[in-house]
Amino acid sequence: MLSDSLRNVNKQIEKTIAAIRDKCIASDEVVVADYLKRYEASLALIGTGSKQKLEVSLRGLLNCTRGYLETTSHYDQEFLGEMCETERLIKQLLKDKLL
Repeated sequence: MLSDSLRNVNKQIEKTIAAIRDKCIASDEVVVADYLKRYEASLALIGTGSKQKLEVSLRGLLNCTRGYLETTSHYDQEFLGEMCETERLIKQLLKDKLL
């Protein structure tokens, strides 16, 4: 059974994956495809019972938004907003130790 906080992270990751997929259709940027793989891997770990692997995977999503912004000056992109929100929820989840 997932906690409410983890369920919220799960839903947000799903939204982020959808936004990243849209970006991948519109762009052939390799880094965006890499983010998609990372997010899908984290989503697959939610609810599997391996809290350690999940925590490592979620931590791997932190700062992806910032990393992308270092390569572009186009800040107003939907997938970036979703990534930012995902990172905010993950930080809160880890801070509160709710895994």
